[in-house]
Amino acid sequence: LNTSLGYTQFDDSTMDHTWADLDGLTARISIAAGIAARKGMIPVVSAGNAGAAAWHRIGTPADAIDVLSVGAVDNSRQVTAFSSRGPSADGRVKPDLCAVGLGTIGVNGIGDDVEAINGTSFSSPLVCGLVACLWQLHRDRDAHAIMDAVRRSASCAHAPNDSLGFGIPDFWRAHLLLGGADLTGLSAPTFFNVYPQPFTTALNIDLFTGDADELTIELYDAAGRTILSRSIALEPRIYQQLRIEDAALATLPNGPCTLRASLSGHAEILRKLVKAP
Repeated sequence: LNTSLGYTQFDDSTMDHTWADLDGLTARISIAAGIAARKGMIPVVSAGNAGAAAWHRIGTPADAIDVLSVGAVDNSRQVTAFSSRGPSADGRVKPDLCAVGLGTIGVNGIGDDVEAINGTSFSSPLVCGLVACLWQLHRDRDAHAIMDAVRRSASCAHAPNDSLGFGIPDFWRAHLLLGGADLTGLSAPTFFNVYPQPFTTALNIDLFTGDADELTIELYDAAGRTILSRSIALEPRIYQQLRIEDAALATLPNGPCTLRASLSGHAEILRKLVKAP
């Protein structure tokens, strides 16, 4: 069930919500969303578009208990300014997840034109549709198991925050976390891609971990000096997109550099990169 609605203020100001109301148990629409969740449904809710406004926070029913509230990121996986922030008034992680909500491709609602549209009213339906597909694939699992797998699959699952929540979900990983079969035939640790090329302040690394539980990266400047050295703990046997952000990347002089990456010594790549202004 997708809900692209959010409330904090009303024409009758006596009905306005305060921040203390966003505890999942006060606003009527949040109570209703919680009832739907207890009935075994998975409500997927827009976090709201107040991130750059005075309110700044999520609205109702994004504060509801046992729902997936969804914020917005752009195509570079960065949270948008308008995406409403958490947490809930009682301290729960909100939003739960984020998906593309800036330049989301959809029908404009006036005619039949397809265009780029903005808002958590579009990131939320993206997640809702994927949740429905995942649940259809795992019909024997209940709503809580599906939501747990989706949260655990997300990019910030090990360190959720008030902007991205548990992060951007990876539904193939969620499928594997639910015990689904890996149909790719891969077994050994594998690097797929390092991008963007050229890069500015961050790098993405796509990989399959295999039996590896650690990624080691080293970045060298054009003179062969070590600019960045880091080890990152991994969960074995998952597909993962890692985003490497570090002050050293931002301050690295423009021009050629070299990345060396290793998956627990089982797979290694040496990649020539270019730092752009």
